[in-house]
Amino acid sequence: MEWIVLLIVLITSYTDAKERKIPNEVVVIGLLAGLLYRLFSPSHDVLDGLLGMGLCMLMLFPLYALGGLGAGDVKLSGTFGMLLGFVSGFQALLLGAIFGGLFAVVLLIFKGKLGLVFQSIYWTLLRTIGLRSREELAFGKGGSLAYGWFLGLGALVTVYFPRMIL
Repeated sequence: MEWIVLLIVLITSYTDAKERKIPNEVVVIGLLAGLLYRLFSPSHDVLDGLLGMGLCMLMLFPLYALGGLGAGDVKLSGTFGMLLGFVSGFQALLLGAIFGGLFAVVLLIFKGKLGLVFQSIYWTLLRTIGLRSREELAFGKGGSLAYGWFLGLGALVTVYFPRMIL
């Protein structure tokens, strides 16, 4: 199973960095590999994989719905959830969020845009509770970060260092 995760991480990291796209073919093959692995492995059950897939996708769906992540990131997290199971899938997702968040903060500090991010959060919160209009929120186009890298890094750390967190 470790080599399947490694292969998925290598492919999706490359395509996400180069094209900002995580191929559906890789995600589907990973899901099928995880399902087959769980069907024929006496120590892993299918329900654990399905719960892991569901949890990981459910955790990222709100970020997708708000436009913070791409659909490929959500599907990739589901693939890792199927392969790793409920607990390890959650650990991989948590690690990916930590790695991605830390990298984003460092990047924003070096680009001098951390203040703009806090301003954006402030205005978004005000808009969410209905105090500001959409036009008042348009104060510049922000950058984006390929998140598949960090999901993959979280999965690899979970696979190769399983007792790191949980």
